[in-house]
Amino acid sequence: MTVQLTVGRKFRGQFDSLAAAQAKFCELRDAVMNAGGGSRDLPDGKAIENGKAYRISWNGRLWDGGTLVANPPCSTPQAPAYMTAAITTAAEAEAFIRALHADGKLYHFDDSPETVVNATTGAKTFTLAECRAVRARAEEIFAFDGFDPFELAIELSE
Repeated sequence: MTVQLTVGRKFRGQFDSLAAAQAKFCELRDAVMNAGGGSRDLPDGKAIENGKAYRISWNGRLWDGGTLVANPPCSTPQAPAYMTAAITTAAEAEAFIRALHADGKLYHFDDSPETVVNATTGAKTFTLAECRAVRARAEEIFAFDGFDPFELAIELSE
């Protein structure tokens, strides 16, 4: 049994199952999100199995008309815990900056995380979920007297 997946003019492929087609759609969606796009940038998927057409929505769900057939075998990418935890102390701010450095994602905090790219590959450094989280943490790290986030970032970069 073969499933044909079409996603607008962006993708066409064949898969062994509807679940595999859903997984590929989620992969395409995640790539759009990582590039800073959203649902307007990727149309719903159309999966055809044995002549029957199904729709795959942005969240990866498989639909037969208005009836949910299957939840996605994938999930929306999430930011790592160190990016999502609120920073309430200077020690937490330091740990956050050190974690960014260890993860290869340390950047100049005056820049928008959406604009940060890998200097070698040109790929975006942060996913959309990470951008939202890092932006919030970048505001929090400047709230502590006697702690200079830029000084630590420079120290780690040397």
